[in-house]
Amino acid sequence: MAKRNHALVAVNASGFADETGRGGGNIATGIVIENGKAIDTNIDKNTPTIITGLTKFGQMITGNYSTQQLLDKQVVSAAGFMPQLIVNGEKMITEGDGGWGSAPRSIMAQKEDGTIMFLVIDGRQTHSIGATLKECQDILYEKGAINAMAMDGGSSATLFLGGKVINSPSTLSHEDRFLPNTWVVTANSKQKIKMTIDGEKINPKTLDEIGTNI
Repeated sequence: MAKRNHALVAVNASGFADETGRGGGNIATGIVIENGKAIDTNIDKNTPTIITGLTKFGQMITGNYSTQQLLDKQVVSAAGFMPQLIVNGEKMITEGDGGWGSAPRSIMAQKEDGTIMFLVIDGRQTHSIGATLKECQDILYEKGAINAMAMDGGSSATLFLGGKVINSPSTLSHEDRFLPNTWVVTANSKQKIKMTIDGEKINPKTLDEIGTNI
């Protein structure tokens, strides 16, 4: 999916029905909007459900919306998962760890200046047990996030960068699994892209030189 779209960066997005437990990943749960068009899933288009979306102006929104409400807000990309971690600069988890304990995590967030941030943490492995939702919330809050939402975690948590998956998914093979959709960052001739990893600037043109030790 990421290679097909010539992604600079890609991170897993929606959850999906997985009755066999084998990671089929073909049908997303919740609302999905791609390039301003709603994609058929198992959700009635008039039923509000929790989502993360990006408007045509680059604003990240989270919360309960129907498909039509999102289109009216000029949302061009949307995926469904939960929970909200930061909303309008306020931490949502104020007690406990947010539930579900430590696990692999994928989080999408936005800073006040419009910068989009992705946080992907390995888990269920000897080198990393994972992180709680509150730990993810606190990391992104310290990085300046004003909005943040959890994406599908667990074995789905995947970070694609420099033409390859650079994290270690918690599948049996430690390779990426089948997923219904992803957040994809691509080159755009009309817009200058600035990318950083832990605050260090990187050149999108040299991503294929990046190793797995970042």
